[in-house]
Amino acid sequence: MAFELVMPRFGMTMKTAKVIQWLKEEGEFVEKDETVLVAENEKFTNDVQSLGAGILLRKVAREGEEYAIGEVLAYLGEAGEAVPPAQTGGEAAAAAGAGGGAGSAGSEPGFAGSAGAGLASSAGDAAVAAGSAGGTGVAGSEPAGSAGLTAGFAGFAGTRPGFAGDAAGAAGSAGGAGAGAPIPAAGASPGPAPARETAPGAGWTDAGGRSRVIASPLAKKLASQLGIDISRVQGRGAGGRVEKADVEEYAKTVAASAAGRPGGGAGTETGGGQAGIAAGYAAGQATRAAGQTVAGRGADQAAGYDAGSAAGRDTADAGSASLPVAAAYTSVHYTGMRKAIGGNMSQAWTNIPMVTHHVTADVGELLELREKLNADAADKAGRISVNDLLMKLTAAALVQTPVMNATFESGEIRVYKHVNLGMATALENGLIVPVIGRAEEKNLFEIGREARALGAKARSGRLTYDDTLNGTFTVTNLGGYGSVDYFTPIINPPQAAILGVGRIRETVTPVNGEPGIRPMIALSLTYDHRIIDGAVAAEFMKILTGFIDRPFRALMGEKP
Repeated sequence: MAFELVMPRFGMTMKTAKVIQWLKEEGEFVEKDETVLVAENEKFTNDVQSLGAGILLRKVAREGEEYAIGEVLAYLGEAGEAVPPAQTGGEAAAAAGAGGGAGSAGSEPGFAGSAGAGLASSAGDAAVAAGSAGGTGVAGSEPAGSAGLTAGFAGFAGTRPGFAGDAAGAAGSAGGAGAGAPIPAAGASPGPAPARETAPGAGWTDAGGRSRVIASPLAKKLASQLGIDISRVQGRGAGGRVEKADVEEYAKTVAASAAGRPGGGAGTETGGGQAGIAAGYAAGQATRAAGQTVAGRGADQAAGYDAGSAAGRDTADAGSASLPVAAAYTSVHYTGMRKAIGGNMSQAWTNIPMVTHHVTADVGELLELREKLNADAADKAGRISVNDLLMKLTAAALVQTPVMNATFESGEIRVYKHVNLGMATALENGLIVPVIGRAEEKNLFEIGREARALGAKARSGRLTYDDTLNGTFTVTNLGGYGSVDYFTPIINPPQAAILGVGRIRETVTPVNGEPGIRPMIALSLTYDHRIIDGAVAAEFMKILTGFIDRPFRALMGEKP
């Protein structure tokens, strides 16, 4: 019997992961514990291995798409085995979540199929999206500022009976006093629900005679937010599965079509409410976040009104359409690594009482030592860096002040016997902190080699979750940019402290009682005042700067 390859959990905070690369093709045999594909979760890239042996019968996951924990990525089994055509467990759960507005469908006549579910689950998103495309409002008895709300509710094609024409389409393209009728009064008799069109995407009919479409959870979520009937979207994934990229492409196509029409026409795909919402999405994705907390109508209608009218006011100032406004900036989704970093730093800044000490240290002897160590280096890639020396000296200083090598977890202070030194590493889209374990036991060359290896893995996207575990202290170095002296690094929880390293500058300073020019480095130590007192932090900096001033003796194990 065919078995499923599902998305495993990588790390405690993981919710989804993106498929980066398939390493096996359909029809190939896969050994037990063999890597089938590579997936990326926030900051890490991990191998997804098969729990059993078999032939890769069908790929379900698509490269570049995100999948939730437990969602089916592929089917494996014996040659010729049938693969279930129905949705996977993860997809079914996601579909249930996307269709969570069924209650609204029952209480709001005229809502049918995915359109009703879309409004119930994402009314705020739709209101803001349509408001972004809406200009000053829809003509009628409602205030001009409520154009976003009107268009948002009208934007689900055919699901709000009683509208003359298409309010969202008119608002999206006319941008001023579009021709639309007000929302019918409560208790008004709705017209019949529109018939569903034939789905171009892959699907099947369930036991109840209902049409189903194969689509990823992200595709369903996005379609719901945009008010798009996903059955209209042509899927280009495995077996015709509709992916997020397919929905985005569909939205762009509909928006482009609607942009060339003056008011839209009821009952057509490009002139329907979906066009208004899709146009708003394509023009101003960033404004949708303002309405994400709106779950439906009723008590939340005021929130949807506020979100939609605010977006409408913004676009009204720019002219009759929102496209020129959107062209003035690039929208970057706050997800993945950027979101993980932001959450971690926000938690630290909010919960930790941080204090930062700043000091300069003479690095004249340290630079001379580095030059001597590298004089005979055959491989330039293996040369010792200033950062290598600083990390080794920091580990030595932490041995002298153990309380600095601590974490605050589960209501207790944990002082560690070994220095697991984190090295903040800048990436193109964020920051990550791989860890050099037991740094106090390693010599300078071992630290240098491990630091280079970890840095290369991080930059190539091959760093694993295990490479970042159990850090007890972090060093973050901005000196290489040549533009920063002192700064206030934020602690990497649950660690108790972090050392920031600035640039080296030739500075006039007293030398044997006379003014002299020496190379000085700027250091900034941030520490958790719940754990570390100012006197302890000052003592640590005294030891560290003493080691920097006399690095050779420190490397030989002597005290400063």
